[in-house]
Amino acid sequence: MLDLGVHLIDALRFMLGEARLVAASARTVVASRPGADGAEEPVDVDDWAWGELEFGGAHVTVEASRIFLGGEGVPFQLYGTQGSLVGNLDGGRLALRRFDGREAAYGEIARADPFVRAVEALRPPTRLSLGSFVDLHAAALNHVLVRVAGSDLAPGLAPSLSDAAAAESIAHRIVDMGRHAPPVAATVGSTSAPRSPHA
Repeated sequence: MLDLGVHLIDALRFMLGEARLVAASARTVVASRPGADGAEEPVDVDDWAWGELEFGGAHVTVEASRIFLGGEGVPFQLYGTQGSLVGNLDGGRLALRRFDGREAAYGEIARADPFVRAVEALRPPTRLSLGSFVDLHAAALNHVLVRVAGSDLAPGLAPSLSDAAAAESIAHRIVDMGRHAPPVAATVGSTSAPRSPHA
């Protein structure tokens, strides 16, 4: 959560505002790994974490893991009353779908936005790219440094050090709460089928 999840939390805060942590879980699934000398060493960090956040009336689940073999990437799914924003942040592409069909209008607004244009100008050509996630990191670092230097390409939108601290604080709270959450155990033995509330 502290490595990858903090970026998701930061993006969510940018879009939805301040968050309140509702529930969390964090675990070390792989208990040991080979060290520098090849001998097994215990792992003392969480390799999976999950948190439920509330942004006003929106409930959001954030999950980060280093053990999702075959599920790499940074999938992003946001569903609301007017549509959805779905994609993979690792690929740098999100798809907007609206119930009123006005996706194109929002695309035109975004392409004309000076902040969006400034971010796109930082995207390297495909042959020079180190991958979308690294490119996005470079763009974010550029904006932080520009703001620290006293220039702001998009007043109020570019990240600040307090934004970084707030996202990091939420990620730490997820891990802390998750480490202390009681484990969920499945009931072993015979179980009866759930009764229908309409029976």
